[in-house]
Amino acid sequence: MDKKRHVYVDKSEIKPPSVLFLDQANTAGYSVWNGKTLVESGVLARGKENIQEYAEGLVGLIKELIVEYSVNTLFHEEVFIPRDGNPGNIAGVERLYYIKHKITDIGFKSSLEVLGLDNGSWKKQLADGKFTKTKDDKEEVKRLVTEMYPNLEFFTGDEIDAIGMGIAVMVKNDGRFYDVSRYNKKLPIHIGLAPLNWDVLTGKYKIPAKFKHAIEAGGIYEIPLNKAKNASDEFCKLLTHKDLLAYTIIPKSYKYWGVNLLLFNKKPDDFKVPLTIDYLTKDGSYLKDYEEGSYILYAARKSRL
Repeated sequence: MDKKRHVYVDKSEIKPPSVLFLDQANTAGYSVWNGKTLVESGVLARGKENIQEYAEGLVGLIKELIVEYSVNTLFHEEVFIPRDGNPGNIAGVERLYYIKHKITDIGFKSSLEVLGLDNGSWKKQLADGKFTKTKDDKEEVKRLVTEMYPNLEFFTGDEIDAIGMGIAVMVKNDGRFYDVSRYNKKLPIHIGLAPLNWDVLTGKYKIPAKFKHAIEAGGIYEIPLNKAKNASDEFCKLLTHKDLLAYTIIPKSYKYWGVNLLLFNKKPDDFKVPLTIDYLTKDGSYLKDYEEGSYILYAARKSRL
């Protein structure tokens, strides 16, 4: 195996944790990011090794990078068989699946979070919403990457793809991982409503056991309201990968404010309660800044890990 690397930042300038992006192939490309800063990129080329030896070498490289840069999240490009009736190169897809499973096993055996990047989603994010498909998508990815980094040199197109993934997630999407990772749109979830004066935020956990178990499994996580997306889809994006209690704040001014009230047979007066919690939300405001009648929508998986 032949490993080549480009290092862009001195390790003394890095504040952990970092994120690793991997385009797995016979020549795997990778990039390491510390926030919005590209730290390192490179390739691992398969020589005469069989697929098992090559996969072990790739796992070894990943573990080296995890230690060197305090990586806590790894993204790999998802592998899937085309759905247009043409299965393509099945043997090649099987090799990619083998490599993918070796990678995901690292996350199973450690605290590393391993996520699969949806091929179309990260390219759209890289292109600010509209990716121009060509006979070879790598050329368009290269064009977009070199627009941001005109002076970079690359070993292969796989390295460029790995850098493109990093730009899409860390730069264009401010590190919001779950918007560009594959998720189960039909994931069974429990959903509930609560007033802003919510005991869960104080640590009292006065909620049904099914939600309390989610907190015990993974904690609590706030999802900022995305007015362009269905709230249940936003929950599924996160809960596909994380077993925890997720919630989002629905302000009174939100045009779909009343939909959940109808679905859950709630009355507006149910959420007119005095606020005793001084809680800073992810958008930088406090609960007291929200209009009276705003509420919290929360969710957890129906099945445990």
